[in-house]
Amino acid sequence: MSKIRVIISILMCVAMALFLCFSPQYIITGTDRDRVGEWLTPSKEGFTGTISVWHIVGFKPYIGGVSNWLSARAKTVEKRHFGVFIEVEAMTLAECEERMKNGECADMYSFPSGWCGSSILRPIGAVVADDIDGRFLSTGVSSGEQYAVPYMYSGYMLALNTAVANERSVELPNGETFTNEWVCDAAKKMSFERGKKRERVYGAAGNRTVAALLGIVGDVGKHEHFRANEAAMTVTDIRGIGDLERAAANGNDISIRYYPIGEYTDLVQYIGVAAGTDEAKLPYALEFIEQLFTEKAQEKLVQIGLFPVVLPEEKYVFEQTCAGLLYEALLDTRIPNTFLLNSARTDIENAVENALVTGETDRLKKIVESLRQQKK
Repeated sequence: MSKIRVIISILMCVAMALFLCFSPQYIITGTDRDRVGEWLTPSKEGFTGTISVWHIVGFKPYIGGVSNWLSARAKTVEKRHFGVFIEVEAMTLAECEERMKNGECADMYSFPSGWCGSSILRPIGAVVADDIDGRFLSTGVSSGEQYAVPYMYSGYMLALNTAVANERSVELPNGETFTNEWVCDAAKKMSFERGKKRERVYGAAGNRTVAALLGIVGDVGKHEHFRANEAAMTVTDIRGIGDLERAAANGNDISIRYYPIGEYTDLVQYIGVAAGTDEAKLPYALEFIEQLFTEKAQEKLVQIGLFPVVLPEEKYVFEQTCAGLLYEALLDTRIPNTFLLNSARTDIENAVENALVTGETDRLKKIVESLRQQKK
């Protein structure tokens, strides 16, 4: 036998001896482990239970609802974390106020711009992608800290009853002739009393703040007046336009033409974490927030006629013509800070009432300008 074979044989014998000496210790230690069970059993979470999300509805999409969209994002987080559940509950502003008066609260709030001050929320830091539209992120900041993040928005449109316009000899505007001056003049001409019963027809109806910013002077009716053929124009959101289009498709005799209003919107929805939320819930709450900004999630908003805050690689394509027009009109619109808007509510209401009576809009415009952040 050669020397090499002898050396190899000796090394193998030493290795076998070491194996026989030390392996029982590791074998015995491993007998207490259930390998299959370890594989099937998820790792222990830092929190198990339910995280409550109140979706406070301030405006609606062209069709469908946002609560289902939020619930779908919640399911993604739930699948990743065994025993963690995120419960989304939709409610109106009035319902939310009543429940909070009764001492109820949530772990997270999805809320419209101006709903609350920052004191009921906790700072959440940077939790969104870099490609969010720069006009929006700072609108959820208070005292230099991020308390809420906007995740979608919408805007206002003016719907015109063409029959009333023809009745009052008002020429319908096109994209170039639709100006604040035209709106103001048309509202005056189309405010009248109809027939022997002298039934009131409002020149304009709908959102009073936007009506005042457009320069409308006089009584502004409610959106329902327009639906009842008792107003010539209405300032409404994309859901209002959708309802009017669906009514027309079902044989409603009101013929409308609509125009996007691009100079102002406060229809922005935010997400934030309540100040009293358990620290153990925070990682899952932040993960839920991040899910709202994925490419897939933001594109789903487009399908229901709402506007994403994440800038697309390719231009968003809307199924609804009115949504596409409004989105284009709002691309450069500056957005008010949600917390500043909340604190300025009374001042805005007073300025709106003054503008509708006197036609003086400078005070209102100055207030709105003070709430806005830098452009993107």
